[in-house]
Amino acid sequence: KLLCAVMDFYPLEVEVKRFRNGQEEMEQVVSTEVLQNRDWTYQVLVVLETSPQQGDTCTCQVEHLSLRHPLSQHW
Repeated sequence: KLLCAVMDFYPLEVEVKRFRNGQEEMEQVVSTEVLQNRDWTYQVLVVLETSPQQGDTCTCQVEHLSLRHPLSQHW
């Protein structure tokens, strides 16, 4: 399983996508509700529930108003 944790963002609206080898994963992705922190920022956890195979490239992509471009983290 791969966990993508998006923390301390504001405002609330956020889009988190998971990709494997350039293809968006839709079916095996589980997400928590967006949770509010005590300082009025938010957090969300998104999990890809399948294990990547050797040679796979997995990506977590975040789109948010505070970002000029989507932010991507690759594994």
